[in-house]
Amino acid sequence: MKITRKQIRKIIKEVGIAPGVPQSLMSKLYEAVMEVLEGRPGMSGTELVDTVNQMHPSIDAELIYDFLDQLEADGEIMYDESMDAWSLA
Repeated sequence: MKITRKQIRKIIKEVGIAPGVPQSLMSKLYEAVMEVLEGRPGMSGTELVDTVNQMHPSIDAELIYDFLDQLEADGEIMYDESMDAWSLA
C-alpha cells in the first residue's frame, strides 16, 4: 500500500492534530517519524524503528519500515545507505 504525501496531509487535516483527538495509524506514524528525526537526524534504521515502536507499541516494526520507505519515495525523508542514516529531506 503506497501512501502519498497528499494523502498523509489529508488524513492529518481530517483528523486534526491535537491532544486527546484520535488519530489514524498513518498520521501517528508520520508524526512520530518526523518528531524523532527532528530531534535526532542521522539515526540508523533500527534505532528509528525501535524509537517509533516504543512510542506506539501496537504498530508492527515491518509496517514502520514500509512507511519509512514510502516517506522516502515521497521525498519527506532521506536515507543514506552508506551510513545507514535517516534524516529529514
